[in-house]
Amino acid sequence: MTIDIHNEHLLTLAQASRKLPSQPSPGTLWRWAIKGLRGVKLRSVRAGKTIITSSEALQEFLEAVHETYQPEPEMQESTNPVVEQKLRQHGMLPRGDRPDDDGPDCSLSA
Repeated sequence: MTIDIHNEHLLTLAQASRKLPSQPSPGTLWRWAIKGLRGVKLRSVRAGKTIITSSEALQEFLEAVHETYQPEPEMQESTNPVVEQKLRQHGMLPRGDRPDDDGPDCSLSA
């Protein structure tokens, strides 16, 4: 789909970049328009040497890219005692985090 120059709020790539909180460079928006991001391209049109997009196209692009992100899978706790022991040895799992695990013997006996 192309930019509707009569019904959309037109922006140069520099103007569009300033509308975003992180203010990416116009070159980044050029890359989004030409190559895309995560399979989504920013709608744009070339007017001579200038590439033009729109506020509406920018909004559609950001929403479409957001939909491509997958949530990170949740880490599952290990039920393998050997793995848990190795993690504890390397300080990657707190000692004594299970009711049946007393942790190290820290008594002071002479």
